[in-house]
Amino acid sequence: MAAKAETVPAAAESGVPFSLRLSFGIGSLGQATILNSTSVLLLFFMTNLLGIRPSVGGALLFISKLVDVASNPVIGMLSDRTHTRIGRRRPYLLGGGIMMCVTFVLLFTAPEFESQWLLTGYLLLLMVLLSLAYATFTVPYLAVAAETTRTYDERTSIMAYRVVFILLGTLVGTAIAPAIATPSGVGTRESFASMALLLGAVIMIASLLCFWGTRQATFYDPDAESPGFRRQLRIAWDNRPFVTLATAKLLQLIGVASVITCALYLTRYVLDISGVRVALFFLTMTISSAAVVPAWWWIARRIGKKSAYITAVTIYALTALTWMLAGPVATSADMGLVYARAVFLGISSGGLILLGVSMLPDTIEYDRLTSGARREGVFTGLWSAVEKGATAVGGLLIGVLLDLMGFIKSTGDVVMQPDSAITGIIIGSAVLPAAFMLASLPLLFRYPLSQQSLEQLEASTTVAG
Repeated sequence: MAAKAETVPAAAESGVPFSLRLSFGIGSLGQATILNSTSVLLLFFMTNLLGIRPSVGGALLFISKLVDVASNPVIGMLSDRTHTRIGRRRPYLLGGGIMMCVTFVLLFTAPEFESQWLLTGYLLLLMVLLSLAYATFTVPYLAVAAETTRTYDERTSIMAYRVVFILLGTLVGTAIAPAIATPSGVGTRESFASMALLLGAVIMIASLLCFWGTRQATFYDPDAESPGFRRQLRIAWDNRPFVTLATAKLLQLIGVASVITCALYLTRYVLDISGVRVALFFLTMTISSAAVVPAWWWIARRIGKKSAYITAVTIYALTALTWMLAGPVATSADMGLVYARAVFLGISSGGLILLGVSMLPDTIEYDRLTSGARREGVFTGLWSAVEKGATAVGGLLIGVLLDLMGFIKSTGDVVMQPDSAITGIIIGSAVLPAAFMLASLPLLFRYPLSQQSLEQLEASTTVAG
């Protein structure tokens, strides 16, 4: 039996209040800023400014994310069991938001060490702490949406607000951050430090606004029988729609992580563009993503979330493959093709973000209807673990690939890379993402939930009750 609610919004019967949707969405601004800026800049920062080998940098990303993955279910369990006067999720939003800001700034303002071992240890420590801070905020944050929404369309609606701020965070992390950190193509320690301070302020403000605004959210009393880690895995495994969706998302995010990690290498060493043009590329992609969110929402309501999701995945894969034809930008027409790719990547990314996160609460609702328990933290914790695991694998793959293909590390000097390294960058930008995206399609075709199936299940559960 579901636990009683501690706090129920006054507008519960008529839907989630606009102010709550807005403040919930703002929380994604800090998350997306961290995720995108570290994905685009961190490996590049290590290999081109700190003199770290690509494979070592990839390994550091992988190790830190593994710690993150392991912590996500634990944080989900703790947030399910927490009981405070401000709600069981909100203390994690406050503490996690502050931790994210501090560790992010310290990571990109790494001091100079005489020993490369000491530098590597410092980077690993800060990367692990940043990952833990991100998980501390993200897992309870996602659970807020599942607890607050009650219907199939409400879940899509509140996630649409989240997507808008994810796209704003993507703009900050992929366009503004590189423009500040790498204005001349490589950047300096000072330019990266300036970027870190600006983005740190964005992360802090967004997290605090989310914490304050979610005081209106619905929170349920902790379940005395909230499951331990092994039981969480069993619960998730028994939820076949969740397993199908999470596996598909894992494959897709590995592909996305490959593209994002390779982005600065692609623009610097293959396209030979920098500064304003790089920022405009990411700006075009982000604006395209934001512009089509209402369209994807409309499409999902007409043909179903699953069919819309499959369409978005296919567009992304086919667009990524076109990077195999890319080369140095010499004419306006060449740059036009680069921007065209940005538009199609943006359109498909908008669908991937909205549809994936709007289907997650459906799988959580499926669990509630079939089990009678409220275990949002279990699923959001494991979902967040999937996201971090994909980032870990994608970063490691690119780091190892660049090393194998002969990429030359540096400490700020401009280095001519061998042809083999250029080939590796193209593989990481085109072949890997397309392959992982297409591999997720069979899983999506087997995904069983729809609005009709959930309504039928709820009706049968009500009759049985």
